[in-house]
Amino acid sequence: MNETYLYTCNYCQKQYVPKRRKVQQYCSDSCRVRNNQEKNKSVAPKVEVTTTTEITKKPIIDKSSVLGAAIGTATVLIGKKIISKDIDKPVTKRDIIKFANQIHGERYRKIENYPPNQFGQIAYFDLETNQAIYSYENLTSY
Repeated sequence: MNETYLYTCNYCQKQYVPKRRKVQQYCSDSCRVRNNQEKNKSVAPKVEVTTTTEITKKPIIDKSSVLGAAIGTATVLIGKKIISKDIDKPVTKRDIIKFANQIHGERYRKIENYPPNQFGQIAYFDLETNQAIYSYENLTSY
């Protein structure tokens, strides 16, 4: 039994013979997809076109707010420098280079936890030979 009742597409408003009665609302898949896209489309913000006279205008900057931000930033940085202890500050590349030069400049390092030997000589570590030596002289000044 062929029915002749036609449906109207909810998107393009054309008349069609439905394949699935009471369920089908669109004449084709493309109309169904386009309708869904339009329904879910977010409203795009309107873009205003500026004229050449508006482009030449400079933006107005509130100088007091810029000055206030600069003063606030400077205050925080100075406060951090005053309050922070040296031990809590991060090591910089300059600190590492300074330490490396200090170690490299000294060949002998006094070994603090070694007692003097039976002759009264003090223990030192030779950084070039990687050996412990004893000496009467103060070798750390070399």
